[in-house]
Amino acid sequence: MIAALKGFAYAHLLSADQYAQVNYYLLMVGLGVLVVGSGVIIKCHAEMPLLVEDEERLSEFSAHAKWFGGGSWVVGLVALLGYGFWSAAPLTIFLLSLVQVLVFFIFTVDLMVIKSRKDFVGYARRLFYRNMWVAIAGLWVGYVTEDAIFAIQAEVCTGLVLCFRSLLFWLVGAKFPDMDFVVDCLKFVPVTCIGAFMQYVDRVFAAYFMDSGGFSRFSYLSLVVMVGLSIQQLINTRVITLLPHICQADPKAGFRYVVRISFLVCLLLSVMLLCLLWLLQTPWFAASWLDVGVDVSGVFWLFAVLRSADFYSSYLLVMSQRNKLLIIQVAAIGFFAVLMIVYNAWFASDDLLAYVSLMSGGFFVMLMLLVYTSWRVSIVKKNI
Repeated sequence: MIAALKGFAYAHLLSADQYAQVNYYLLMVGLGVLVVGSGVIIKCHAEMPLLVEDEERLSEFSAHAKWFGGGSWVVGLVALLGYGFWSAAPLTIFLLSLVQVLVFFIFTVDLMVIKSRKDFVGYARRLFYRNMWVAIAGLWVGYVTEDAIFAIQAEVCTGLVLCFRSLLFWLVGAKFPDMDFVVDCLKFVPVTCIGAFMQYVDRVFAAYFMDSGGFSRFSYLSLVVMVGLSIQQLINTRVITLLPHICQADPKAGFRYVVRISFLVCLLLSVMLLCLLWLLQTPWFAASWLDVGVDVSGVFWLFAVLRSADFYSSYLLVMSQRNKLLIIQVAAIGFFAVLMIVYNAWFASDDLLAYVSLMSGGFFVMLMLLVYTSWRVSIVKKNI
């Protein structure tokens, strides 16, 4: 909710070009934390709860996780700076984003320690307050200066202050991981990196292929997608805990359960997101620079619903079909790349309708592949 409200508020405090800069930063931070944490966060989820009785081993494990992520961050730093120089991209935003990525990753590992102790209230409280203070600092500076760079600097400085003690202890008490730890983490890096990219694929391609005006409008309307995905993930947390028991008894029953959940969520979100889209574009709430037609709104509504309909990935994971899911995701990335080549060749860089239409087509094809694969898996497993 804080992320959505922050995006909404920035749209009213900044111009379209300035709003685009903030969203470039938010995109790099969101994707960067997932990439830096790829592999090691999964290991934290699996092993930290087993170490809570031994404070020394838990502390050592946490330090190892931070250093593995720090190594990934250095690789990303070199790669992004090289890309920045090659493409003449704004290095200021790149550098600020990279600092925030490292800070937020260290904060995330600390949160995992709290979560492993089953202190869920403390986990939620700390995450809430951190996001709240970062948002308040950025929005206040954005309001005073009307400048995206200053607002981003305020967010990064606030994140550094809130995480300074943890950063200092991590750097002073260096405990580098052994090779077994590194190898275990590296096994999960390809899968988690692809999953991270799929989560942000629409925004990554929009940032690359669209001009700042088109990206601003896309980011503003993407607040609807953010709400839809948040609701979908909340429901999916419950679904993925029930699925193993259902699928163990009858894989077909598990598939039917997922289909019902997907249909009901789509029905619910169809009404909710339509109202939210209308609200975001009314004269009382719309950003002053927003200018989109009914056709764009309609396609964006379809786009948001399609993105929120995927519960079939969870079904494939529960049925131990991770390789099939990975193949579908890789194929989808290739298909999206082809669609972007078409967009770049045939449409203007600010054609929001064409971009969202192509993206909707890509997510529809991916959803159909997931549905078909899940159905086939349910039949084969049932027959076995």
